Amino acid sequence: MHYLIGVIVYGKKKEEAFNKAKSILENLCGDYKAFDYYSTADDSFSRWKGPKVLRVDCKKGKELMTRLMGYTEKNFMEALELVKKALGNYTDEELFEEKDKEMFRHRCHCIGQYEGYEIHLYDNDGSGIRTKSHLENVLSKWKCLGGEYPKKYVDMNIYIVPADVHS
Repeated sequence: MHYLIGVIVYGKKKEEAFNKAKSILENLCGDYKAFDYYSTADDSFSRWKGPKVLRVDCKKGKELMTRLMGYTEKNFMEALELVKKALGNYTDEELFEEKDKEMFRHRCHCIGQYEGYEIHLYDNDGSGIRTKSHLENVLSKWKCLGGEYPKKYVDMNIYIVPADVHS
């Protein structure tokens, strides 16, 4: 299956951000990794036909980021609802033996994913953005941490790089 994801990165210029995102995407793809392969807007075979890099503070960048975070939240909520339903409808033994029709173990896996097809945004370190608070920390350049870590990003812009991934 193909999925649209976004990598939120820091950079002084778009090309720097794009290169950082491609490095993160390389680490997310390959044998036994979150995705099989990826393509970006600069690839002729990419399904993504929009800009290859967007500033998060521009209208289209913010819209893309919001849409992708919405997919992550929607996936979580749908899986959570099915887990709750299975817990109410099946005994522990039936769930253990996988006699439920809601694919209980798979849905638990979806809820707990840190990367992969249920997660549509990744941060500057390549970590899956699973919560709104994580996204807020990324957008504030981790000011909550104080110290040197956020200081190295002070003069950098925040970009989102969309990618078409396959898993």
